[in-house]
Amino acid sequence: MHPKNSIGALGQKKSNRVKAKRAVLSTRSFWPKVLFCFSTTLPLVYVLREVDSDVRPSMPFLYDMLDTAKEEMCEMAVRGSTCLTRI
Repeated sequence: MHPKNSIGALGQKKSNRVKAKRAVLSTRSFWPKVLFCFSTTLPLVYVLREVDSDVRPSMPFLYDMLDTAKEEMCEMAVRGSTCLTRI
């Protein structure tokens, strides 16, 4: 059995972690960054799904998909007003 003091200390540590999580999730700058990450990586996920499918696409088709994904990622980065170097 744990002494009462250690149980109280564990509860306090958990409370501090919950407060820290709430502080991060409630900041205004957090969610736009999450949205930026999702919107810029989504085109790459589409390409990876196509490559991993049972039917293997031809190389020119893959190159076209990669170019399109790069353009979409750069477009999202410019729209989000964050600098993204040309890939």
